[in-house]
Amino acid sequence: MHWWQWAAYAVLMVIVVTLFDGCFRVLLQGDVTVTKLEGKRNHDTLIVYLPGLVADGEWSARQQTETWRDFGDVWLVNPTGDRFEHEQLADTVAKMLQTDDHKQVVFIGSSLGADSALDVMSRISKRKRANVEYDLIPVCTPSGGVSSIKQPLKAVSVLAAAFRLGPLTNVTWGKYFTRSITGEQPRTFAMTYYIDQVNYVRSRENPPGSLLNEFDKIVYVQALNDELVSPSAARAWVASDLDVVQVNSKHVAYDADPEVWNSAFTRALNRVIKR
Repeated sequence: MHWWQWAAYAVLMVIVVTLFDGCFRVLLQGDVTVTKLEGKRNHDTLIVYLPGLVADGEWSARQQTETWRDFGDVWLVNPTGDRFEHEQLADTVAKMLQTDDHKQVVFIGSSLGADSALDVMSRISKRKRANVEYDLIPVCTPSGGVSSIKQPLKAVSVLAAAFRLGPLTNVTWGKYFTRSITGEQPRTFAMTYYIDQVNYVRSRENPPGSLLNEFDKIVYVQALNDELVSPSAARAWVASDLDVVQVNSKHVAYDADPEVWNSAFTRALNRVIKR
């Protein structure tokens, strides 16, 4: 066989495997767990942490939870499984909050986690909203789909929109790929999970003002050296510069600069929590 025949055969095999893999993608499922931590003093306030791209709620915020516990009880939301099912996540957390008795709830949405917070908020009943103060701290959150995302993540998002990979991809190279993103995080993430999340970001428009108005206070936390999200993203989430806390760090680099980020969270939480 000539080289071009081998190349054509290889391309054909990739197409066949991709189609085969995609057919079984529907069999993969996601799950959501919530880890509850008791606050050190204030038990009227609840902080709900919603993680970002391929991030585990417990592991990604392990350097921040002690700081958060100074302000109230803490829930760490952990999406798990081979799929990122945002409706499942929102339904699970909303149902838990619906029967919760805290007087104030502060969502900390890390990157796409702020969009998850909006999804949760839209599912909470009007009666519950009338009796509880709900606040939001978006952290380095993009806005308007991929319009505020920098390269190369924007280019990767185009690939994610084009491919719908399944279990075979997860077993072969997907988990190794996501391990390179998460670093030492103990849980590896399936490639299907990552693609779901990227497509979720692509599907989001600018946060609707009608829903943002449901929050009593919003404080945007912005990384000054953010390599993924453009500074313009903050304007979609807050009304003035007074509502922005700036951090001299990279995109949600909690592990790299824990003291810097804990200081930023302390400033943001002091703006929204009555102590």
